Amino acid sequence: VIVVAPQLGGNNYGIRVTCPGESEAAYAIKGIWQVDEEGLARFNKRDAEVLVHEFCHSFANRVIDANIRELREPAEALYAHVAFDMAMQSYGRPDIMLYESLVRALVIRYLREYSTSEYAEMIQNIEMNLNGFLWMRELVALFEAFESGRAAYPDLESFGQGCVGLRRHG
Repeated sequence: VIVVAPQLGGNNYGIRVTCPGESEAAYAIKGIWQVDEEGLARFNKRDAEVLVHEFCHSFANRVIDANIRELREPAEALYAHVAFDMAMQSYGRPDIMLYESLVRALVIRYLREYSTSEYAEMIQNIEMNLNGFLWMRELVALFEAFESGRAAYPDLESFGQGCVGLRRHG
């Protein structure tokens, strides 16, 4: 479900809601930061990327949450090196850095499929060089492995469990 929320300005959110009866809904909540001369919302190509990003949170955050015990220590060590860059984006905790890392890697994979490889590479470089996600190239490559191994990993949760299992065993 896409929700356009003018009151959010430049902020955006992705959430998953479990409704009575166990049904789930994924929401991409999109703020509006551009309007035309009549005050009507203006959207561009990047806004579609933002929607993909926010929808990814509905699936990716739960993978991080399910594996946070195993991820906490390495995330804290990594966060110490990029804390300033993360804080400048309002990512004030290691778990938020993990959410954003996973989502950004998924968006880059999406862009490689539905945009040009040059554009996807440009976004990947922005994430690495301007936003502080220095590990993005390796994380994107990991998701290439996920995509080619869908028989063993039918969904993101099973892939996350497999990766954490590999870390536990060496």
